Amino acid sequence: MNADARVPVWELHIRPLFRPIDHEHMAWLDLWDFETVRDRHESILGRLREGGMPPFDVGGPWPPEWVDLFARWTETGFSRLRLLAPSAQGYQLQQSSRWELVAHVPVPGDGWRVWLEIDAVRPEEREYTLYGEPGDEDGPASEVRVRDRFQRGTARRVIVHDADGTHDIPFPE
Repeated sequence: MNADARVPVWELHIRPLFRPIDHEHMAWLDLWDFETVRDRHESILGRLREGGMPPFDVGGPWPPEWVDLFARWTETGFSRLRLLAPSAQGYQLQQSSRWELVAHVPVPGDGWRVWLEIDAVRPEEREYTLYGEPGDEDGPASEVRVRDRFQRGTARRVIVHDADGTHDIPFPE
C-alpha cells in the first residue's frame, strides 16, 4: 500500500459497500454491524473473491476495486471513526441569514479530520454524529472548530450524538 494512501475506515469506506441486496441475501450475517463483519471477515472476503456475494443473477458481484478495498481494511486493522466530544462550551446554534451549529472539539494530535455527519434530516429536525478520523496522535493536542449551516425554518430540533451521549441542542430564544 502507498505510504500516503488513506487507511479505509468502517463508517466511510466499508459499511457503504454492503448494498441492501448483499444484506438481504446474507440475512444470516448482519453485514451492517461492525463486530459481525470484523469477526467474520475471512469468510466474507472468501465469498467476495469467489464472486458469490450476492449471487450473480441478483445485483451482480462486487467490482474488484471494492473487494480490494475490503481486503485492505482487514489488513490495516479494521479502522473505525472515533466519536468525539466538544469542549466544555458544548454545541451552539447561532443565527444569521442561516442557522449554524458550531462546536469546538479537542483532538489529541495533528492531522485529525473532524466533522458533524448528518445522519437524518426529517421535517423540522436534524440529527448529527460528531466524528473524528485519527491523525498523528503524537503531535501536540489542539482544538478544531466544526460547523454545519442550514436554512432557517427547516428545523425546530437539533440532535447530536457524540462520545458523551445524545444531546438535544436548544435553539436560542
